[in-house]
Amino acid sequence: VNPYGETSGVALTVDANDLVWFKDIDVADPYGRGKGRAENIADEIEADEYASKYQKNFFFNDATPPYIVTGYQGNQQGADQIKKSLMQKIGGFLHAREPAILTGNVDVKTVGIAPKELDMVESRKFLRDECLQHFQIPPEIMGIIENSNRATIDSSFYLFAKNVIKPELEWFERILNRQLCKEFDIDLVCKHNYEIAEDEELKLRIYQFGVQNGAITVEQYCEAFGINPDVKDGHYILPMGVNRVQAGEIDLPDLPLEEPEQEPETEPTENDQQPQANPENVENVLALDDEPTKKKKKGKSIVDYQLDLFSSQKQIKYTPFQQKCWDLFDTKAREKENNFISKVNQIANRQNKDISALLAENEKENKPIENLLAQYFSSQVDIAVRKTLGAAWLESIRAGCQNAKEVLNKKAEPDFTAMTLAIFNNWIDRNGLIKAKEINDTTHRELLKRLREVLSESIANGDSLAVRTKKLQRACDEVFYAMSKERAYLIARTETAGSVNLGQNATYKAYGVQEKMWLATVDSRTRDSHLFMHEVRVPIDMPFEVERKDGGHDTMFFPADGSGSAENVCNCRCTIAPVINL
Repeated sequence: VNPYGETSGVALTVDANDLVWFKDIDVADPYGRGKGRAENIADEIEADEYASKYQKNFFFNDATPPYIVTGYQGNQQGADQIKKSLMQKIGGFLHAREPAILTGNVDVKTVGIAPKELDMVESRKFLRDECLQHFQIPPEIMGIIENSNRATIDSSFYLFAKNVIKPELEWFERILNRQLCKEFDIDLVCKHNYEIAEDEELKLRIYQFGVQNGAITVEQYCEAFGINPDVKDGHYILPMGVNRVQAGEIDLPDLPLEEPEQEPETEPTENDQQPQANPENVENVLALDDEPTKKKKKGKSIVDYQLDLFSSQKQIKYTPFQQKCWDLFDTKAREKENNFISKVNQIANRQNKDISALLAENEKENKPIENLLAQYFSSQVDIAVRKTLGAAWLESIRAGCQNAKEVLNKKAEPDFTAMTLAIFNNWIDRNGLIKAKEINDTTHRELLKRLREVLSESIANGDSLAVRTKKLQRACDEVFYAMSKERAYLIARTETAGSVNLGQNATYKAYGVQEKMWLATVDSRTRDSHLFMHEVRVPIDMPFEVERKDGGHDTMFFPADGSGSAENVCNCRCTIAPVINL
């Protein structure tokens, strides 16, 4: 704004202190006139202006005839006469498509339209879209709906208000508050009462989830969407088998606790007296007695000993040597998790691409989804997954071997490359394909469940085969996106822990260690059954017996051993340590 301007043709002089300056500062010249945002697309605007003028001139008349007649040997007057006669005979819509027959040695040459004239409309559309993108204006706001649907049209108003209108109003408020409001009152603030429309679809999802899981009442749901509820009782809807309890309450069954057996007191003999050692002076001793830690009594339910567990959990502490073992394991496991995450992402992307292509091919044949997926998830796909994860498994096993050497202070020993490869090959032959099939089976189940839901919904809506295929492909994208995120981290944590522990167990055995000990991660996230395994000792060649919730046991040679059930393997963070008696 210039303090010296014109109004109605009359010069007007205004003091600069009486003006409110709305100006975008030019960083290169902060005291200049400023710099508008349109300057960044000045080339596009000028190009569109020149294209518009060129197009106008083309349609008006750019003196380019549609065809030229050559070969006439007479004078100009005779040529004009032929032209006039030709227009009279074949000109106008009544003579459209009639042939013209000329005498003499005459040739007719058509003057074609250059490609740039034909492509002018598309070029201007491109320039238009560039300008809209620069100002973040959705095309639907300007009436451009060639590629739009109801969802994008509704979203366009939300995006326009959020990305265009709101920033402009906030900029307007800042200028007024800085230059004008303080002139009246230092506490006066200008604020626009401009509300951005809610995302109705997101709001609907949130409220539906809240009702279905007992977080909000039906009455609250109806009020949010302007519906008059039939009943105003404030009740919650809970899923079957779920009860609401007050915060802090623990709903445990009232089962009697077994009383420990009282052993008769006897006076100690000379053979019972054992020398006491100070564990602080011996860092690599896990336990000084030769008797392995006793397991809990079999047949005792998990509820019976659950109360005793958390009362004694704080008393469980690592010895310095145990802490060293767990720290080395945790560091290596975390380092190798990214290898598995990367490989799982590769598997998800490849399978998503393959299945989306199968769905597109199936658009005409319309085979059942069950048959399509069963045909894809064959043994060849299991082998491909095993091959993809092989490098990550090998790296984790190698890290476990290195960990064991550091624990035993064998850093100067020869490299165990040959042994590592032998461990890897043996494990791959026995468990690699089983692991790969488990991953594919889970993907198969989740994908089939999701595709069935989308297919039923699409059929109920009466969608065409093309629309149905697109929806099925989007559902595939959702399933494999989840696989590349949540499932990738779960697979990475589980497989890394298992393969690192495998390498450690084999290396301890190779160095002659006779016993191994289970080290639990002592925190609130650790399974109850794994906390009770803490410091349980078994011979190096023997498996641990880890209790399941159904009362049975899993035989596992190390934590996260794939031979165990999912409840004892998935997300396990426990490890093993060698038992060295001095």
